[in-house]
Amino acid sequence: MYYLCSIGSNIEPIHHVNRVIGELLEQFGRLTLSSAIRTQPVGMVSQNDFINCLFVIHSPHPREELKRRFIQLELAHGRDRGDPACKIRDRPLDIDILASDEAGHFLHVEVDEYLRDLLAELHGMPVEIAGKIALSPQGRRLDTRPQMLERS
Repeated sequence: MYYLCSIGSNIEPIHHVNRVIGELLEQFGRLTLSSAIRTQPVGMVSQNDFINCLFVIHSPHPREELKRRFIQLELAHGRDRGDPACKIRDRPLDIDILASDEAGHFLHVEVDEYLRDLLAELHGMPVEIAGKIALSPQGRRLDTRPQMLERS
């Protein structure tokens, strides 16, 4: 099964996003990564901007197991999921599963507005995206465009 997922962080976001991409590569071997962008918080009040990106992975794990693995990563990065208000607080890491598909076709998936251009970009559509951030997971300098990454 292919999964469309999002990463968000607004506490040391460059550090946490770079680190988790490397950790995802270690666990899953490869992923397709969108550009990363800086966004203002949505649905919460914070002074800290987010770094957000999308990724697609292929995994034999069912959705529940994949979410469990993502929660483990969030906890390892210092997220307090025991806090009832964790959805509206600053966070070092948030990984969500947005959709799944046997063939990996996600172009028509409904995502939050700030992620729409990233989704279009992942599917090869020409879009102008403001606020792109260059990432360097595992010491690799990435372009500000979608790319397939493999475990090194």
